[in-house]
Amino acid sequence: MNARHKEGAQFRGKMTAGTCILEEMLEVIKDLIPPQLPDIHRVSQIKILGITVTNHLSVNDYVRHVICKCGQSIYALKVLRSHDMCDSALRGVYRAVVIAKLLYASSAWWGYDSASDKQ
Repeated sequence: MNARHKEGAQFRGKMTAGTCILEEMLEVIKDLIPPQLPDIHRVSQIKILGITVTNHLSVNDYVRHVICKCGQSIYALKVLRSHDMCDSALRGVYRAVVIAKLLYASSAWWGYDSASDKQ
């Protein structure tokens, strides 16, 4: 056997030992998960103070929802403009509605958002 084959055999032996340790750790983790209670149902997402957080700590669905709502509000502002609402009043409504929706709890969810949603 040449040196490369010996190194490969040693590496495979370490992989097997590492796999055994990993399997033991998974068994321990499975034992730590509490059993499901009959009156309590597990969910994949939860709404906390109006912010939807998934079981993977993702807020992408919430960000998409906020962007959609802001688009609807901007359409409403266009309708108001078509009815001759003055620009200063439109700016006030924009700040009160759109900016408020975008900034609500942004410091809490900003770190959990993906880079594509931050653009």
